[in-house]
Amino acid sequence: MTFKENGFEVVRNIISNQLLEHLRLEFNMIKDISYFRNNSNNPYYFGDSQSPKSFSVYGPRFFECLSIQLKDKMSEIVGFDLHPTYTYARIYYKGAILKPHTDRPSCEYSTTICISSTDIWNFYIKDKNGKENIVKLNPGDMCVYSGCELEHWRKPFEGTEQMQCFLHYVNQNGKYKSHKYDKRRMMGIPEIIGESSKSKKINYN
Repeated sequence: MTFKENGFEVVRNIISNQLLEHLRLEFNMIKDISYFRNNSNNPYYFGDSQSPKSFSVYGPRFFECLSIQLKDKMSEIVGFDLHPTYTYARIYYKGAILKPHTDRPSCEYSTTICISSTDIWNFYIKDKNGKENIVKLNPGDMCVYSGCELEHWRKPFEGTEQMQCFLHYVNQNGKYKSHKYDKRRMMGIPEIIGESSKSKKINYN
């Protein structure tokens, strides 16, 4: 299945095992420091409204860097020159769901990347023709999709833990071009719009 035909495309092994291990370690460090600073033992303390049983964070810098690194590959897949907008990441826990939804303008073109997982967790997406598809991602795989157009979701997670990052982009010359960097001055700084109402602020310096 290609992006041009279906509005989504799966790319296998986009990230090396060595880089996956680095991303996993760094994201877990952010999680542990965040719980420590907030003196919380509640694993869902940093969940958001879309997936409460998770640790969720806007724009961690190592994923912001990954977004810039993958920009040319993303542009090649979707057929347009892209601007990165923002990144988001979650560690999902047992029972987590992702409610059916489409995305806001900053997510015109998106990819979800599996960083680590105790179990395969199906990603559901409706293609351009409205057909429901099941995508299975192993660590290092990504699914590129039209986030504003295609409804996507996940059913309750039956495993123990899955780490996932989301990289978002817009067409440099498209109707959402003003959402470059999610209307921030640059990548890597705190959010201005969108996710602040969903998740608690995390200082990861």
